Amino acid sequence: MLTEVDYLAFESSAEARHEFLAGRVYAIAAATREHNLITLITAAELQFQLKGKPC
Repeated sequence: MLTEVDYLAFESSAEARHEFLAGRVYAIAAATREHNLITLITAAELQFQLKGKPC
């Protein structure tokens, strides 16, 4: 098990990205250009659907 400080030190020099959850480190896939585009379009659509609403 790692501490947050240990994880941040490890992640700052790692070639791949990781996530830290409950003291454990897990490799995560790098986002692709297509993934980023889907995320952007989804966020824009949500913003459009919620505009002017109290949510």
